[in-house]
Amino acid sequence: MPSGEHVTVKRLLAMSRGSSHDHGFNAEIQSLGRIRHMHIVRYKIAVEAAKGFCYLYHDCSPLILHRDVKSSNILLGSNFEAHVADFGLAKFLQDSGTSECMSSIVDSYGYIAPGL
Repeated sequence: MPSGEHVTVKRLLAMSRGSSHDHGFNAEIQSLGRIRHMHIVRYKIAVEAAKGFCYLYHDCSPLILHRDVKSSNILLGSNFEAHVADFGLAKFLQDSGTSECMSSIVDSYGYIAPGL
């Protein structure tokens, strides 16, 4: 970190749902969830937000492409649970996962994501 502070990041390999690795990961997350520390809370928020976006894109019917992922669009509940918000730029995808061709760039004012 620029401040000289050390952090640890755990990199996970791809795994199938319901595997023993998945169970171990869930147990670890539950243990970490009991720790009260500023960085652990941030991690919990990031994981919950990622689960929300994953649900929208993989499990929701119809599938939803949010298209405006940023911190101000993640609302926090009283226990710091993350909630995905602001669907103003969202696009509904057809069941096949395809959508009509996007002919214009859509993003938040003053910012365009790399690659667009």
